[in-house]
Amino acid sequence: MRLSSLVLTASTFAIAAALSFAAAGGVVNVIEDSSELAVRRSLDDSGLSWAEVHADGLQVYLTGTAPTEALRFKAVSTAGSRVDAARVIDHMQVKD
Repeated sequence: MRLSSLVLTASTFAIAAALSFAAAGGVVNVIEDSSELAVRRSLDDSGLSWAEVHADGLQVYLTGTAPTEALRFKAVSTAGSRVDAARVIDHMQVKD
């Protein structure tokens, strides 16, 4: 096999890998943004504007200070209705 053919093959795979990496990064951003926006809208519609939402990959983190334990549970349930409940990570506190 000639050197030019090896270079062509290697560069083809390198370009394919770079394009795949860029596409995967774009898909991750779309999933994070859409999950965060959907949960945020759902919480706001339910009157739970005290809860904060942050997405990291497939995980959706809920933070903030809930007025009561019942409202904390409602926020977790509301978020779980918009995305898979296993993806919701509860980092909320409850007021004393």
